[in-house]
Amino acid sequence: MRYLFEFVDILSIIFFFFNIVSVLQNYDNLFIFGLRIFFIVVAAVFIFKRRLFLMA
Repeated sequence: MRYLFEFVDILSIIFFFFNIVSVLQNYDNLFIFGLRIFFIVVAAVFIFKRRLFLMA
């Protein structure tokens, strides 16, 4: 079960960086920019919660 959590954590980090790159590429489209920022925040919160869960 713990390996599954670590795998999801790695996927979240990859997703996080992928979205940052996408923001830099699509800065001209305000709607896409807002959508990417939203997904970055969701990914960051998910990573943070996962870290707390693993520490507990």
